[in-house]
Amino acid sequence: MKKLCLTFIAFVLVLTMPLASAHAGSYDHIGTRETNKWSDYYGMWKTSTISSGGGYLKVLVDYGARYYVYEYDPGSNKNEYLGAWYADANTTFELHVEGYVDGSNNRAEIYVVSSAYDVLLNFWD
Repeated sequence: MKKLCLTFIAFVLVLTMPLASAHAGSYDHIGTRETNKWSDYYGMWKTSTISSGGGYLKVLVDYGARYYVYEYDPGSNKNEYLGAWYADANTTFELHVEGYVDGSNNRAEIYVVSSAYDVLLNFWD
């Protein structure tokens, strides 16, 4: 019984550690998005955009997959590729978006593309 209890506690700690690290420092939760919009262009699922003020952006995913991150630019501007990450379920990845802040709103509009459908992504800025 004691061994089962210790295993359960270790399991809970492993699941909650990424959540705790996502709140570390001066990050603010800025929203959630889901990979639930099909993109014929990418041939994968994508999220709607989320606005970042620049600096570092942390992303927590609830499913293990490869994620491709882009910055949206309206009009004739081409969307910019920020990079790709493989993330396990309930882990975070971090990217520097300072150089992608633009437009009249002075924000970086970020979206994520993945082959995994209906993944929940939480963002901290």
